[in-house]
Amino acid sequence: MFSAARLRLTACGVLWCVLGFNAIFVMAALPAPTLHFTQPVNGTNIELSSKVVMECFPPKEAQYPIFLNLGKQEQPLVPLLFYRLTSYNSVLFTIPAVEEYEGLFVCWYNVSKTNEVSAPSKATNLNITSLPVPSISVKPTFIRTGKNYSVSCVTSTYFYNATFRIYFRDAAGSAHDGALQLFGILNLNGTGVITYRDVAEENERREYICDVEVFYRNRILRSPFSRSLTVTAEMLPARLLSDIQGIRCMGKLEVFEEQKWYPVCMPYGLKEATAQVACRELGCGKVVQLDTSTNSLQSRSFQCSGNEGRLRDCSFPSERRFCNRDYNLWVMCSVFAEDFLPAPKLSINGFNFLTSVHVYEGNSLEVYCTFNAPWLGNKTVSIALKELNQGVKSSFFLTTAGKTVVFTMSSPVSPGDYACIARFDDSFQTIYSPSSNSVTITTGKPPNVGLIVGALIVSLIGAGILVCLCVFRVSDGETQTDMNALEKNVEKPASDLEGEEMQ
Repeated sequence: MFSAARLRLTACGVLWCVLGFNAIFVMAALPAPTLHFTQPVNGTNIELSSKVVMECFPPKEAQYPIFLNLGKQEQPLVPLLFYRLTSYNSVLFTIPAVEEYEGLFVCWYNVSKTNEVSAPSKATNLNITSLPVPSISVKPTFIRTGKNYSVSCVTSTYFYNATFRIYFRDAAGSAHDGALQLFGILNLNGTGVITYRDVAEENERREYICDVEVFYRNRILRSPFSRSLTVTAEMLPARLLSDIQGIRCMGKLEVFEEQKWYPVCMPYGLKEATAQVACRELGCGKVVQLDTSTNSLQSRSFQCSGNEGRLRDCSFPSERRFCNRDYNLWVMCSVFAEDFLPAPKLSINGFNFLTSVHVYEGNSLEVYCTFNAPWLGNKTVSIALKELNQGVKSSFFLTTAGKTVVFTMSSPVSPGDYACIARFDDSFQTIYSPSSNSVTITTGKPPNVGLIVGALIVSLIGAGILVCLCVFRVSDGETQTDMNALEKNVEKPASDLEGEEMQ
């Protein structure tokens, strides 16, 4: 009985050996595939929780169809992933870089018809060495001077026993060259941290960056630095941009942020209130004229009530947006209207201060109008002559600052009060200057020539008679004086004469 049992055991052993030999012979008979990493390249710097991609190449001479398998290099080989191929091609296998999948991986294939198994490929090592790059953000995205804000460093993965660090450096001077300073650090289980900046100083400009450390399987993993994020505490100054150099109280409304000027964008119904705040902030008085235009540029939108002192005191969303449905503002303030186009100067025949002139019938009159605004440079203005209370009496003539336009009033000249006016045509508006000094023009018939000659002759005769009378009267007076003096000398005593002689 014992011998029979031993015989059966021996027979089973021989059978298993034969089967094992056949299996080994079959595996050895099929050429092995190849396996390598495609993400990350060469399998270096694998980040925790990232996606790892391995590519398996079966041999071209394999007996297709086959099942291509990926699994750990452990016996027995157990496929984690597989793919059926009917012709020669490579297969990409994607697995997560987590603790349970760390180790050596191989790929092999099974022939569908014979169920033969190939030898495994050379092993590739999935070794997690780093953490994914965290992301950094700031809220609100627009930061006003004197206000607070928060800086967040977050990851897409929940970590246990993680250390989050946020750093900063001054970016106002030699940006990106200064040493990093620790802004906030915290150890916790989670996905990120938030650190607060209490008061943003005037002209503050900081660059923020963060990283993460995790104690993982008895070693420390550290992430790369996040992207840098520059934060600027904005004063949000405003300006009116004009194409005329030196003009500050007329133009397109813009605000300065992030080291650039951006147009102001707003719904149509809020344009007057916002324009009024802009004129007030710039010290330009009140709104005189405004206009709107559309564009596709990124702009900041303001919602002003009209009582604010500055645009930054109005409410506005934290993000800029494309202003392709709302409006950009063009504004003219009262200070500009008073100073930009001064009144021209009117003169007649070189006399600058005439207030009235009389023109005889049949004569013409030349009126000189001079416009002087050096800040306009070579830009042109139009000058016209108008009769007060009646409107423009001539066409507008183009000229430049400092030049004189001569208007010839041909006979018959129309009497009335006249002045000059200037007009400037901008791409948005047409602007008129105040009226110049006025001159009153009167007309009439010239006097009769005969009457003038007769009056002149009478005047000459009268003048001659007057001269004769004056000459005769003077001569008669001198003769009488001499006779009186002689009589006195004869009647004087001798002693008096002597005395005069002694004297």
